[in-house]
Amino acid sequence: MALPISAPNGTVPPVAASYADVDNTAIIVSATTPLPVQLAAGANLAGKFTPYLPASGLTPVTGIVTSGSQSGAFTPINGRDFNLTMVPTGSGTNSAQVERRFPGDSSWYVLITDTMRSNLAPSFSWQEGENGVSYRVNVTSGQFLVRISQ
Repeated sequence: MALPISAPNGTVPPVAASYADVDNTAIIVSATTPLPVQLAAGANLAGKFTPYLPASGLTPVTGIVTSGSQSGAFTPINGRDFNLTMVPTGSGTNSAQVERRFPGDSSWYVLITDTMRSNLAPSFSWQEGENGVSYRVNVTSGQFLVRISQ
């Protein structure tokens, strides 16, 4: 029998996510069935589970951003997808880029140029692996409706 993972004080830590099989017919791991789960030797679980993570609780960055200005900075929880939406709302030429800043650095670095952005859907997801990295949208011409959320 597998024993639940215990914290140093002997309590069982909360489970941040539930995992269901890909057909969503059974919850395999949840707060009531914490990890580790004992599996048969040689069990191949590749592609068998879909994680269901709770909402991040982070306040989204939203608003209209005009030429020569930037959206507010958004720092997602690392290792989880977050959403970027940039919809041109002004007439004429509209261009914008996605920038990021690393912890302890005051410089913003271009991650997605306007040319790259224009080839993406207006709303897409990204994932950051490093803790504390912030993102913003820099509008270089025109006007955009921006939302960065997780």
